[in-house]
Amino acid sequence: MDHQPRSRHLLREELERDFHVVAPESGRAARRLLEDMIFDLAIIDMRLPDVNVPEWLDDIGDHTAFFALADEGELVSASHILLDALHYGAERVFEKNVPAHYILDSVRAYFESDCFADRQACRKVPMRFVQKHAACV
Repeated sequence: MDHQPRSRHLLREELERDFHVVAPESGRAARRLLEDMIFDLAIIDMRLPDVNVPEWLDDIGDHTAFFALADEGELVSASHILLDALHYGAERVFEKNVPAHYILDSVRAYFESDCFADRQACRKVPMRFVQKHAACV
């Protein structure tokens, strides 16, 4: 979930080549989706204007893996963004200026990893509806 529509659209187009992708229009909409469904992976902007992202990550961390996105330069200048992402279990952290194909390659690698297999085997929540190999961006 990226709060910038153009960035969200470009990333969605790249990921839809291989995955089922849901791209909600706002942080609140994404939060509702992640409360109702279990996704294999969420790609979350660490600075969503309408959601307290750290609080939200604390809620979804047990059942949905996530990649974190930060604005260009934030990973250095606002190190708390990186620390929050890592504290809440981000599988990967990217600056938004990274080419979308690089994120796609990382998503593919994640789904082929032992980390993904382990998470699938150890889910602790009832599976009402699971979007297999899906990303919520």
